[in-house]
Amino acid sequence: EPITVGYDPATYVTTESDGSVTLTVRVFSHPGGAPRPFTLVVDTQDGTATATDSDYVPVTGEIIQFNAGDVIQTHTITINNDEECEDEPNESFFSNIALDGGIDIDITIDQAVITINDTAEPECEPIAVGYDPATYMTTESDGSVTLTVRVFSHPGGAPRPFTLVVNTEDGTATVSDGDYTSVSNDTIQFNVGDVTQTHTITINDDDECEKDPNENFLSIIALDSGIPDINVTVPQATVTINDSGEEECRDIRVGYEM
Repeated sequence: EPITVGYDPATYVTTESDGSVTLTVRVFSHPGGAPRPFTLVVDTQDGTATATDSDYVPVTGEIIQFNAGDVIQTHTITINNDEECEDEPNESFFSNIALDGGIDIDITIDQAVITINDTAEPECEPIAVGYDPATYMTTESDGSVTLTVRVFSHPGGAPRPFTLVVNTEDGTATVSDGDYTSVSNDTIQFNVGDVTQTHTITINDDDECEKDPNENFLSIIALDSGIPDINVTVPQATVTINDSGEEECRDIRVGYEM
């Protein structure tokens, strides 16, 4: 008797932490099961999820054996759990079945689509990060100011590594006037478990008393390209250089000495 068989269902959603996905092949034409034994062959095929990127373990030439009376058989594909958050949160690949030999078997649904959803994995949890505090007061004689960047969303630290870039921007304090040393595309690396990281900006000590005793400039952080779900909530810090206590700004009294 002719037998129709195929994947049922033909779409599957899994996660990296599941570790595997089990697919079902069903005999459609005989509710009581296959009237005779037959064999199918399974091969996987890359999609946006690939075996070369270690998204899953490929299957080549795996046998599915149906015996007389079998309605369904299953086979399992291993899903790899890595510590990277994919650029595409839903990557998919394919599993294909074919008849082993020339028996009168009609495979009506010969392909299943498996989607790996990465959004729920710890490495893909959204991370909020920013300056804390966002205002700093320093003096010329301090020679530098150290700024702190904090992970706000995870008290236990970052669930995955990420990188920020730092740039400074003139305000009333300027690089051209020698008030501070500019920063251009310096990097801040957060590793797994890091709650805070710091970076330091050099403050220049000159011999001039500034017209404005409190000059300021900005430090700005941004996400290094290509990393999803990092939200820089406080991207800007203001650094004020207080010059009023410097020696060159102290009052000088002159006059005739009796």
